[in-house]
Amino acid sequence: MIRINNDFSYQNYYNLLYTKNINKNTKHSSTNPISFKSEQLEKFISEMKDLEDIHCPLCGVMTVSQEKYKKLIDEAGNIKTSQEFSKFLERNKSYMKNSFRPVIENSKEILAQTPDITADTLLHELYIKSIEEIRKAISDSAAYLDIAKQENNFSLKDQKLIDECQNALKNYQKADRSNFDINTYKELLSRIISQMESTNKWEIYEKLKFPVVEKMQSTRQFFYNKNYEFCGNREQQFIKNILKFSQSNIKQIFSEISPHIDERINYMLMCNNCAGDKKTIYKIFYSPEINQNLKVYQNDIAKKILEEKLTDFERYPLTLASFLRTATKGNVKTNRAGRGESLIALNAMIGEQQRQEIAFEPVNYSGIPCACCGKETINHKDKCKIYDEIISAKNLSEINNILQKNQSLISKRNKPLLKKIHTTLKQNPNISEAELLNILKDQTANSIKRLLIENNDRIKYLTKKYELNNNDKALVQKFTQTIEKEFLTFNNSERFPFSDYINLIKKTFFNMNTQKKFHFISLAKENIKLKYLSQSLLFPSETASEKLNSQIKIIAQNLINGGLATVDHLTPKFKHGANSIENLTVMCRDCNQEKTSYSFEYWYKLHPEIKENLQKYLYKIVEMIKEGKLKGYNSYPEKLSENVQKITAGPSEILLDYDCTINF
Repeated sequence: MIRINNDFSYQNYYNLLYTKNINKNTKHSSTNPISFKSEQLEKFISEMKDLEDIHCPLCGVMTVSQEKYKKLIDEAGNIKTSQEFSKFLERNKSYMKNSFRPVIENSKEILAQTPDITADTLLHELYIKSIEEIRKAISDSAAYLDIAKQENNFSLKDQKLIDECQNALKNYQKADRSNFDINTYKELLSRIISQMESTNKWEIYEKLKFPVVEKMQSTRQFFYNKNYEFCGNREQQFIKNILKFSQSNIKQIFSEISPHIDERINYMLMCNNCAGDKKTIYKIFYSPEINQNLKVYQNDIAKKILEEKLTDFERYPLTLASFLRTATKGNVKTNRAGRGESLIALNAMIGEQQRQEIAFEPVNYSGIPCACCGKETINHKDKCKIYDEIISAKNLSEINNILQKNQSLISKRNKPLLKKIHTTLKQNPNISEAELLNILKDQTANSIKRLLIENNDRIKYLTKKYELNNNDKALVQKFTQTIEKEFLTFNNSERFPFSDYINLIKKTFFNMNTQKKFHFISLAKENIKLKYLSQSLLFPSETASEKLNSQIKIIAQNLINGGLATVDHLTPKFKHGANSIENLTVMCRDCNQEKTSYSFEYWYKLHPEIKENLQKYLYKIVEMIKEGKLKGYNSYPEKLSENVQKITAGPSEILLDYDCTINF
């Protein structure tokens, strides 16, 4: 029997999952260990610092390791001519911030006109060119204010301040170059902009500040920096100045994270410029470039792991994105599209290692009920036999017969698809594959839309039921309107934009003040993922479809594949769940795919049917042990029961009392 205390709180789970709500009084003991000791963290950081040619995950520049930096500076010390200087810049431009790269093109233009000038003269000409670029940036900022006036309904006071700012910028543009100073420029802007009444004033300030300050920062590098060791010549000094920004640095992302999370995930290798930026975390949360730059960074790190240059944490690039996705409430995307070759290879390597590490005999048998949903599972060998039957099917009716014969393997969420295939073919046996596919897509898409309407109506009802403040009401109203305008209108022939929907939920309800927000979150998410997973089956990869010359055959195979017996870790591996048998169960692929990295106690609360199905699973295991099929597993049922009790002895207090004594 399984006894459960129903006093469950989404708040508790949220506090565990999200990094910003941390119990600072958590004690690290044998039951709540620190995952990795400080010396292992030091080893990880040490290895990361030595990695060469890693793109910064924030700005995308190629970082320069300490050793590489010294080599480049020594090489720069041997530059004798302007041509050598220009070629050096071109050869190493990947290590230069984007704001410094105009120097490369400028040097080429100058040398094309005056090829015989000295390196010192070239540097002077480049400096003069950079001053011109500062003046141009100031002029563009003044022109931007005209656009700002058109886009905003400024008060009379703000209009006067905008005019004052424009005049100040025009005068500053004409000033002597010695007056071009970052602090002076920022003070000029803040003195005027801070007096404005508009809520957009600081957005305007940033747009005026950034391009000019960036140009000024570039110009600074032509001079000796007192913080840097003096070099032998001006060319070497300039190169040392600009490469300092790209030197690799290990940045701790959050000051504190949950003790349940591997602390090494909280560190990233990035360029000095981003690591020293006070807005680094802001960039991670809101930068539109973070997703693409992060994928490049992941692939770079994966390549170093494959080359055995980073040996201490093989899963780092794979788990980092998931960690950031959670911490940034979905701003960081973790979709597989666009993954580099090294990351794909690393993922495959780790998957193979896991398969070799997990010697869990029950997964090799067909007929074991899923520990979650209770449906029959099938082993890989038997699954392949059914796959071959599907491949050999001559028409849609034969495919339907195969599916009907094996419907016990198909999950509850996919049964509507199975039923629709059967009824459609019964009514119209001669229907084409394309027509059948369109009917299935219409059914799943309309099912999602109906659920969205139901959830939206219930959310509106809750808004009236609960006494929400005006801000919370506005957030909910915007959410329901967005659902009606954007999500209910998606094309039935396309995938439902699930990730966008989840991001909308997070951006809406996580910003509410009421403690009832977790009720709203639960309601908005209810069953949507299941509907989406079913719909996703109708969009098989082009490669697989072309190989069989049939999308329906791939869909049929995927329906069967949902019943494949897979190994599930009660405590997920990335949370340091062991491969020992007490942490392992057989779960169908559908449930495993849905469960992902949820903790067992939370998953149990979402699926109370586990209470009955886990017992069915254990009865089957005991039966197989008695039959002599599972040798060496006599203690498994009892160990699994004890582990379930152990790992759920927290807020949900799940206790599994099950007599697993085996009598022979």
